Amino acid sequence: MLAVLGLAGVVAPALATDFGAPKDVKQVRSVVARKYHHALNASVSGEWALCTAYYGQNDISVVLHRSGSRWTIVAHDGGAYGKDDLTKLGVPAADVAPLLKTYQ
Repeated sequence: MLAVLGLAGVVAPALATDFGAPKDVKQVRSVVARKYHHALNASVSGEWALCTAYYGQNDISVVLHRSGSRWTIVAHDGGAYGKDDLTKLGVPAADVAPLLKTYQ
């Protein structure tokens, strides 16, 4: 039973899809992969992005902000970011829901 639950944890993130303009998603995934080696899913809205990644044996969430044409990592955490967390980081309300599609 534990093996099935463990497999579900590996398969579920793989079922999530990227959200946002393909060019932006590609750039975000590239920035995250350079730092954490394996980007999983990314959502981009406006000048903000949220990406999940593997780092070592851990899943992490990474928040990025674009300034001009450059994406920079603003925050990362071993857990999931929620509406309040993103708002505290300065993400505009209109961008929060689209970013959270990373976890769906």
